[in-house]
Amino acid sequence: MRLGPKEYEWIERVTSRAVADGWQVYQPSTARQRQHDPTLILTHVSSVLMVWLRSARPRPDRQPPIERFASMPGVKGVLWCPSDWAQVQLTLTAGRFPDPEFLPPKAGA
Repeated sequence: MRLGPKEYEWIERVTSRAVADGWQVYQPSTARQRQHDPTLILTHVSSVLMVWLRSARPRPDRQPPIERFASMPGVKGVLWCPSDWAQVQLTLTAGRFPDPEFLPPKAGA
């Protein structure tokens, strides 16, 4: 997948914020990336974020498959565009998912 300067800037902005907030970042090679592959995989303690970054909101027929992780405890798929920056910051700063339903079960529960 070919990316332009705007896309690289957006990836760098999210990556920098994630690292600053203590997340481990894995970025697959963009040369081998397919449209339905996540842009970044972020891990923090017991949280895993599969992140699709887009420079603009995708058309309904081009949505990434973020729902495929819905049944996996502690794993969440998210689609972020620059207009989602407040949500990006909230999620990364918290070091966990803001929605408790995405947190892994507590030990002994």
